[in-house]
Amino acid sequence: MVIEVRLLENQLRSSSRQYARLRRAKNPNLIFSDIKDHPSNGVDFLLRPLKAVVVDLDEESNAVVVEPPQQWVSTRPVFCNGSALSVIHAEDDCLYVESIDGIRTGMAVSQLLSTGSKEELANSFLDAWKQRWDRHKNVPPERWNVILQFARTHLPRHQFQWDSLTVESLGHAISRRKRSSASGLDGVSVLDLQSLPTSALTSFCMMFDEAESTGVWPGQLLEGKVSCLAKNDAPAGVMDYRPITVLGLLYRICRSVPRLSLRFYSLTPTFVKYDGSTNRK
Repeated sequence: MVIEVRLLENQLRSSSRQYARLRRAKNPNLIFSDIKDHPSNGVDFLLRPLKAVVVDLDEESNAVVVEPPQQWVSTRPVFCNGSALSVIHAEDDCLYVESIDGIRTGMAVSQLLSTGSKEELANSFLDAWKQRWDRHKNVPPERWNVILQFARTHLPRHQFQWDSLTVESLGHAISRRKRSSASGLDGVSVLDLQSLPTSALTSFCMMFDEAESTGVWPGQLLEGKVSCLAKNDAPAGVMDYRPITVLGLLYRICRSVPRLSLRFYSLTPTFVKYDGSTNRK
């Protein structure tokens, strides 16, 4: 029995190799997918180096005064000129150690902080991304009044009229999407949309008309997942990653239709929340 299984495995392996060679003989471009790097699974940890210089020494209290101040962690290793320090207590501008022997003014002090837990990663990205995503929250209402008044006074006014989205237009937009397109948090794939009956497409057209007239979207379409793409070959900190938000396919499809992209430009989801993993709501 074992011998027969081994023979079957060899036959399957041989046929797989022959099929792979045949595919590449017909389509040489497949070699690029063979040598393509595998995509990263996400962010596993972050590294943040802390660096300072010794500016003063207190022999009585074994204190090492450093500049610039850093948020040292006394439970993590601290190095001075390549040697580890036995830190008793750490403040931003001063390290209290067991001995200051061998430490001189002008030496470099460093510490490497690592972040790896889910909660720590979420807090690190939230603190950095909030500075961009929540920038509008601190804008006083009076500033918007000035901008709106300027637009009413100086910008020309036009009236636009669009016909409602038809089932045929929506179906055509769905058929143009690649089946490999990433799905949103709702899990709806391109294949799911392409398999929908006409009645379902009619309901979606009605949903788009409702969103155009009221600005209210279903909550399911306002949730997106954030993928962190590395900006360089050795990412270490938050700023070495570029957040890419992937919303649901229905929202992306409606933005891909030229006439709809103008209608829904002002209806982009603006309520953003990082839920502690890689999801943006």
